This record gives sequence, structure tokens and C-alpha cells, in this order.
Amino acid sequence: MLLLLIIGLIAALPVRVMSRSTMDMQLNRTWNQLQVRGQLRDDNTEAVPGAQINLSIPKWGQLNTQTDQRGRFEFSLNEQQFDELMKVREHHRGVRVPLQLSFAGDHRLGPSSAKQMLDLSKEFLQLHAAISPPRSNVSSPPRILAVLRHGADPVPGQSVSIRVAGSTMKDTTDRNGRVVFQSPSDQSPGVYQAHIKFDGSARYNAAESTRQYTIERHTVILLSVAKTHPDQLSIQVQGQLKGDALPLAGPVAITIHNNEYLLLEADKQGHFEGLVDLTKSAVRWGP
Repeated sequence: MLLLLIIGLIAALPVRVMSRSTMDMQLNRTWNQLQVRGQLRDDNTEAVPGAQINLSIPKWGQLNTQTDQRGRFEFSLNEQQFDELMKVREHHRGVRVPLQLSFAGDHRLGPSSAKQMLDLSKEFLQLHAAISPPRSNVSSPPRILAVLRHGADPVPGQSVSIRVAGSTMKDTTDRNGRVVFQSPSDQSPGVYQAHIKFDGSARYNAAESTRQYTIERHTVILLSVAKTHPDQLSIQVQGQLKGDALPLAGPVAITIHNNEYLLLEADKQGHFEGLVDLTKSAVRWGP
């Protein structure tokens, strides 16, 4: 009799049936940020406002937010957080990382969750380079311009290096993704290869570019008339040959207006001297 009474009391107690909740999830990854959006609804497809939503990424951390009046929510990872997220790949096999959304439930709704795999493959960048001017001399070496881009977007704050003539220089791209290097000032005349390189990062693959430029000798001939002979048909000339502002030894040809010329030889100090039999002449370096 007592057992029947207890059973009757239990049957008389009110039973509250909780509604189910469902959650949508969408991922939007760009080259420098991540957005996770979604909406929470009850089993009547009605929006659930003011609900606590949790975003969990293994080996990275958690974020929390609340749904708005339409039951919608959004998580946005800034650039620094995204960089940290890219490092999570080291703790996972491959480049796919699970993202877990969860709603713990409340007094009227049961819990719900959603899960998607995020592809954390590195982005490819383009490294463009140009040399201005491509031909120059020792006294005014060229500048080397590099621009780092993701599609049409500049990528600032990245370290770019250049290796040329045994020297290596590094600098950081500005807000326009640009960096400018001055080629070494002690280069001898010749053809040089400039290797510009971005070593990559947790987010980006490496990129590189090679450009060629030429350093030419800047030659100057200083000429003066040392003596005019009484016959007025010949003159004594002297001068100095310089290359890149330094004395230069080598042949000096004094060309006469009738295409005859006198070939002289400049010594180690660049000095030369000779007798020219006509007053109209032009001077050049070389045979």
C-alpha cells in the first residue's frame, strides 16, 4: 500500500521537458584574420538571444561571446591572435585544426554544439623587385626596391633580406609592403646579382626574387696644354687619367681632326704626356 502511495506521488510531480537547441556555424578565413559566425535557435527555429557561446581551439585557447537579439554571434581573431593560431599546427598532424562551438544550455534549452575543421595552410606571397637605375657607376650605386604582396594587398611588418656582392642586408616592409636597399658603395665595375628573399613565417610561405644590375667605371681625363711650339703646328699636352676618382693606368688616345691619333700611356699615377702636331684634337681613353 505504501509503495503504491509513493508511486502515485512521483507521478503527480510536474515534469519539465527542455527544448532542444541547434547551432549554425560558418568560417571565413582571409590571409590575415579569421571570423567565426553562427546562430542559435530553439526547436521551433526561433532565435535565442542572450545565450553564452564558447569557441574552443585545442592547444590555442577559448573565447566567449553572447548571441544578439536575432540569436546571432561572431568571433573575430585579430592579426596577433591569428599568428598565434597558425602556430597551433605544430601540435597537430597536418594543417587542419578543429574549431568547437558550444552552448551549455540554460533553464529552458538543452545544450548544443557545432564543429568544423579549419585549414591552416600557409598563404603564398609575391615578392616583386626592381633596381633603379639598372646601369650605374661606382660614385652613384643603384637602389633596390622590394614589394611584398598578397594578391593586390601590401603585407607590412615582414623582414626582407638582400644578398649582393657578399654582403647581406635586412629591413622590414613598411605599411605599403615596401622596403628599399642601397647597394654597397664599394663595388668594383662589373655585373652583379641581387638576391632578395622573404624567409616566410608561421603564416606565410617563403618568397624570393633575383635581379641583375651593372656597375660601370666612371672615367675622367684631365687634359692641359703644356707648351705651344713656335711653329704653331704642334703642342705639348699633358694630363691625368682617373677612373672612379682614382688614378688609372692605361692607354690614352689623342685623336686629331683628320682621324690620325697619338697613342700615349698613362702611368700608375694616371699621368701622361705627349706632342701633338695639330691644335685641334680630341682625347679619349683606350687604343
